[in-house]
Amino acid sequence: MTTPVPLQTLRADTSTSAGRLLLVAVAAITLGLAIQSVILVTRWGVFTPSPATKAIADILSGLTWSTFVCTGLAAGAALNRYRASVMGLAGLLMAPLGFALAKGVQKGLGALSGADPETLTTVAIQIGALKAMEYALLGCALAVLARRNAGGLATHAVVGLGFGLTFGAAMLAVELSHPPVAAARMTALLINELVFPVGCASILYAVGKLADRSQNQAPTAPS
Repeated sequence: MTTPVPLQTLRADTSTSAGRLLLVAVAAITLGLAIQSVILVTRWGVFTPSPATKAIADILSGLTWSTFVCTGLAAGAALNRYRASVMGLAGLLMAPLGFALAKGVQKGLGALSGADPETLTTVAIQIGALKAMEYALLGCALAVLARRNAGGLATHAVVGLGFGLTFGAAMLAVELSHPPVAAARMTALLINELVFPVGCASILYAVGKLADRSQNQAPTAPS
């Protein structure tokens, strides 16, 4: 006879998963704001400043990307306790979807401001495919680390940096193979690829540890 799971335990598991996703979403928004702030300051300090409407569109596009992808990986982790195949699938699906949504936000706000809409280019398709591969593999790598309980925050950050450097170089090569290439665009791409994978991997590790600690400290339901 199967012993029913206590209702208190189900509620605790649900609240922990929901709380984890909320924490990841808030941290991802903060990370996205930090990245976009660095890009904005770099553009204004080194290159020609962007119009206010374009700057706002870029910021909201970046926030959409960071929140969607990082929360998607966290959902994959919570769904099946860091199974590599599930987190890999989450990265494979969420990265191109997040990239498409971010581009949609950018185009939508650009249209509202009267700017000419950007067309879907070969470069965008290739970069979207590279992002899908990058975050599928990153999701698998983070799942393996979590299931083996291997490495701390620094290890996760280094893994994220490794993926960022590898795929950032691939994306840079794609951009450079389709000239002309704006220096400001290249700078934004490199900042994103160097910072976001590191930040997202660190967020998933930190929030996962907090969730595990809260579960261990939760009172056990009476049998």
